[in-house]
Amino acid sequence: MKSYSIIASAHNHIILLIASCLLASISSCHYDFRDKLDGLENRTNRLEKLCKEYNTSIESLQQLIISLQSNILIDDVFLVAENGEQVGYTISFIGDTFPITFYYRSNKKDVGNGVDGNTPIVGIKQDLDGVWYWTLNEEWLLNGAGEGKQASGRDGITPRLTIKDNYWFVSIDNGLSWKRLWEAMGENGGSMFDEIRQDDRFVFFVLANGQTISLQKGGGPKRYGVRWSTADINDLGTRCFDALGKTAVIGVGSEDGFSDFDSIYPWSEMRRCNIRVDVNGTSIITFEDEPGFSLDGSNGDVFVRIPKFCVEKYIDEGFEYRVISRSEGIVHPAFIENGRELDEIFVGAFEGYINTGTLMSVSGVIPTSNEFAETYLCAAKAKGRGYTLYDMRTVDAIWTLYAVEYGSRNTNQYLGYGFADFLQPVKATSNYLTVKEPRFSTNTVKIPLMDRDAKRRMPVGSNITICDTKQTNILTQATITSIVDRADYTQISFDGIPITVTRDCFVGSAACTTNFCESCDGNNRLSWHTGRALFVDGYYQEVQNPMRYRWIENIIGSLWHFLPDVSFSALQMYVCDNISDYEFYKTTHPYRPVGGILPEQIDNGEKNDVLGVNHWISSLMNDSFCLANVFGKSYSKDLTSRQGFGGYYYLNSNNVCIVNGGGFDHGCRCNLLTNRAWIRPGVKWHLYGARLMYKNICFD
Repeated sequence: MKSYSIIASAHNHIILLIASCLLASISSCHYDFRDKLDGLENRTNRLEKLCKEYNTSIESLQQLIISLQSNILIDDVFLVAENGEQVGYTISFIGDTFPITFYYRSNKKDVGNGVDGNTPIVGIKQDLDGVWYWTLNEEWLLNGAGEGKQASGRDGITPRLTIKDNYWFVSIDNGLSWKRLWEAMGENGGSMFDEIRQDDRFVFFVLANGQTISLQKGGGPKRYGVRWSTADINDLGTRCFDALGKTAVIGVGSEDGFSDFDSIYPWSEMRRCNIRVDVNGTSIITFEDEPGFSLDGSNGDVFVRIPKFCVEKYIDEGFEYRVISRSEGIVHPAFIENGRELDEIFVGAFEGYINTGTLMSVSGVIPTSNEFAETYLCAAKAKGRGYTLYDMRTVDAIWTLYAVEYGSRNTNQYLGYGFADFLQPVKATSNYLTVKEPRFSTNTVKIPLMDRDAKRRMPVGSNITICDTKQTNILTQATITSIVDRADYTQISFDGIPITVTRDCFVGSAACTTNFCESCDGNNRLSWHTGRALFVDGYYQEVQNPMRYRWIENIIGSLWHFLPDVSFSALQMYVCDNISDYEFYKTTHPYRPVGGILPEQIDNGEKNDVLGVNHWISSLMNDSFCLANVFGKSYSKDLTSRQGFGGYYYLNSNNVCIVNGGGFDHGCRCNLLTNRAWIRPGVKWHLYGARLMYKNICFD
């Protein structure tokens, strides 16, 4: 009996165990089945939504051709956004014609042939007879008799897409019959357009097949503006005129931003490109979407093209205005050299790197710092005619583009402060930056234990500067590979060529590696043209991450950039208008005095400003970027009043030149309009660098 009881008990236990497993299995299957049903339902809903959007786009495409043939004028182009994501464009027309909307969910590269279940793309193509016919995935859409179907005119029809029994179908007879295409396995699709862009006169619809439909705009030239109150010092600004109602959001990390201005001239024509000089001295330009384009310098320097635009600057009824258009106002001075207008200028996408005596704009290097101002200008001119340094005129052009696009005169509000809250190398025996132990041929240094804030401001993956005795004696600048705490010291390891250090050496941060916006790890990298990467996440991310505006990286923070077109002597500003005449510290012809004598500013400002504080100059109407200048407030010689937005943190009474944008240790003081005028001849610094520019000044 006892044995039986044990066996029976075991038997019952096994039964219970099996039952338990069965219940768990049934429960698991139930939830798995429910999840699959939910997933299937969500997928079906997404496909149906995609199908509806594509049919809307097909109808809009037909209306576009009708508008083209009927000479109907376009009124405006608006961005369509959904949950913060740009999903298409709405085009409005002058007159009684209804607006049309084009949707897109992915890029042209995703267009498939059905093998992977991609969405069929219905488009149009103009044949040799001048008639527009419908296409399917860029092949002619034919009826049963092998005839093409016109997109407009007497025989014009509108193709329709639908999904039945999990397959895509297309109809070219208004739904009377349907042709099965392929299984609707996925949601990858493509746009019927490569891009939609506009200038003041036309909107250009560039089809996926390369053909372009150009529709004229009505109502005169468009004027895109921003304005702010002259009475309210903290009025950041609002968009006005044709910019009113537009939207722009920066990208943060791998999360793309979007901007209505992507399709509006001149923003629509700002593109990355390579420029190289061939054996005949001719500049060869390769744009990013063309074969051969490279970021590493193998096909030339990396620039951002900015097309010529006009600007209006004025004050009216208590508001100060900046207005951009293609033809209204005056041509922005950045596009004028020796009295001649330039169709475009090219700004280095990256901070400058000197290699064998020439200044370069290339990816993957630590930009050159700690050189004299003249060294950078000579290194730029060594590349040939038309090469120079980033200048004040260009600073103003870029700032104006930003201010109108984002409706704000403070670049910190949207772009942040850049790569700007890192550690400056400082020599101090009691400081944790001082080397504790001599080492020969090493890639590690020992320093006193770093506190939490120091590690935040000099993290692994950022760059280190190691100095000997004084800040201008730099032994190396390299990337930090590890930081390890021991009992009474912190050990920092770095890449590159080994060096020898003594107790006279000390460490700090260095400028950001070029193209760090795209090369920092994983989802932290910036995938859009404007915004900031997320190299440092969370706390104070606005002041510790590389940024870029329209592909131009780190115009705020990282390094101060020498500006060669403005000099000061005895507090009088002198400006030069032609790149061929640029010389640092020059105050005689062709440099000319501009404005009055300015108050000296010998205070370095409040370094530990909090985020979100506005630092204003009293008026941007009378600024250094073309007219006179009012830096800071006339009643204040320092910046502790927090009224020096765009003012010089130093304005020295000696003969000095300007650096712009802020350095990697300047935190909340970095801004596109932040300038510092105290750098005398013969002075170099580890925070000072330069940016390459190119203008085609080889006039006929």
